[in-house]
Amino acid sequence: MAEIVVSAVITVLCEKLISGDLMKLARSEGIDSQLKKWKKNLPMIQAVLADATQKQIKERAVQLWVNDLQYLDYDIDDVLDDLATEALRRKLNQEA
Repeated sequence: MAEIVVSAVITVLCEKLISGDLMKLARSEGIDSQLKKWKKNLPMIQAVLADATQKQIKERAVQLWVNDLQYLDYDIDDVLDDLATEALRRKLNQEA
């Protein structure tokens, strides 16, 4: 079950990272290389988390580590949402 949730979260993050408006904002702010790095690393993180979720049942340390990584996913999602909101705000201001 946790593996499905992790997979869904990573998929959503990857979709946000390929948003045209988001990448346009990232380029204008000089952070596009960081977002590209995130996009490259997210599938790797997904694979590690999938493996770790299988092990967390037996090992408490792994469970804590998986929880930390899941919170990191949520933090990245928050940053991407903030960037997407800013991109939309800028787009609307240009149209007005």
